[in-house]
Amino acid sequence: MLWGRSSDKKQAAPVASEGPSFEDQLPTLREFLREYNRIAEVCFNDCVNDFTGRTTTTSEISCVNNCLEKFLKVTQR
Repeated sequence: MLWGRSSDKKQAAPVASEGPSFEDQLPTLREFLREYNRIAEVCFNDCVNDFTGRTTTTSEISCVNNCLEKFLKVTQR
């Protein structure tokens, strides 16, 4: 026994697949992350203009919320 590990090497029983594999979902995940990053960049560039302070202003937060809300409404059509 090494550091609380058993020296028995038991194989885990194969688990039945319940849906698409991770590899099958990768293109969808990549597209989601690409779109997420694009939206974040667009809304940030449009709304955050003052870099003199450490916090975001209420107008910047409102602008980002409106930007995201607008995007979500357009994509739900």
